Amino acid sequence: MINKEKRIDFKKKLFVRFVSYYRDNQHYGFIESNGELQLEKVDSTKLIQIVAACHCEESIKKLPTANKTALKGIIKLLRLKSETASSVTSVRHQSDSSTFVNIWQLQNKGAFIQIPENMLLAEQLQEKQVAIIRNKYFLAMHNNVIYSALKLGVINKPERFANSVGIAFEKTLNVEHDAQLANAFFTGYWFTLVNNLSQLLQPKALNSYKHSISRGVKVLGLTLSGYLLATSGYLFWKNHSLTKELENNKQAINEALFKYEEYQKNTNHLNELNGVFNEHYKKSFIFFIVNKVRAFASIERVSFSGETVLFKGKSGSSIAVLEFINSIPGVIEAKFHQPVRSYQGVEEFVVSFQFNNHDEEVNQSLLSEGGEG
Repeated sequence: MINKEKRIDFKKKLFVRFVSYYRDNQHYGFIESNGELQLEKVDSTKLIQIVAACHCEESIKKLPTANKTALKGIIKLLRLKSETASSVTSVRHQSDSSTFVNIWQLQNKGAFIQIPENMLLAEQLQEKQVAIIRNKYFLAMHNNVIYSALKLGVINKPERFANSVGIAFEKTLNVEHDAQLANAFFTGYWFTLVNNLSQLLQPKALNSYKHSISRGVKVLGLTLSGYLLATSGYLFWKNHSLTKELENNKQAINEALFKYEEYQKNTNHLNELNGVFNEHYKKSFIFFIVNKVRAFASIERVSFSGETVLFKGKSGSSIAVLEFINSIPGVIEAKFHQPVRSYQGVEEFVVSFQFNNHDEEVNQSLLSEGGEG
């Protein structure tokens, strides 16, 4: 519901902005007041103009063909022969061998798109319905063909109008006030415009705009030329300025690159030294552990396999050695690396473990114990 209301509001804004009405030699625009459209006098036409019936000569022609190609040629010829600046020809009804068309000769020469008032209002009528427009003329549509006549003389009632054009009549529609007329225009303009656009365009109306168009083109050309000239000048100055700035900064850039290379070399060297230091730092703590284990066993060899430390030695109880090593702070996952061999009361073992030398409390504990030993 909200989206539908937004679409209606948007279409109404377009209608107010681009559509005008011409009647009694006066241009009218549309304004919105309390949700309803009203007419107001303006000085000139807009892009789309609705032309009142009093400025149109309306006729109905029966063409002896239903062939589309032939119809296009005939309609084009009818428009070219038009004595007025503008005309609208609308195909309304076709049978197997004939076509009915409504033709409006428009006396006004203003807008590029012109819609006859009768054409716009008739699209909203039902069969057997007669509209009375501003109490001045009758309007009806039968088999999609539009009929109209001034309310005058003997044709002063809807029934008489219906009889004069040979159509059935059952009900009337009164459009008496300008507000009704304005809102009826808005209701039907979009459907009429979309379905008849090619016939509503008025190329002849462009003649009245030739001077304005020519002047506008000249102004636009001068504006574009000035813009291109200014842009070219700016780009030339900018290129010169950047080139000069690049030359001035070239030495500073080279110095910065040299310093960066030196920094990278020093960083790589420092990382290598840190690797060596960390490795020796770790191994130095292993010797504190060896010193402690010697109280329980004879250590014959210490080796390293990646992060793993291996102790090979002999003892009266290899289990006691393993338990002791596991009790040392910082030792991780101490275990027998291979089966224990025993002979003459002596057990030969290989214990593997990892050591966490990144814990400062562990390091301080080993160092203090080592100092006491």
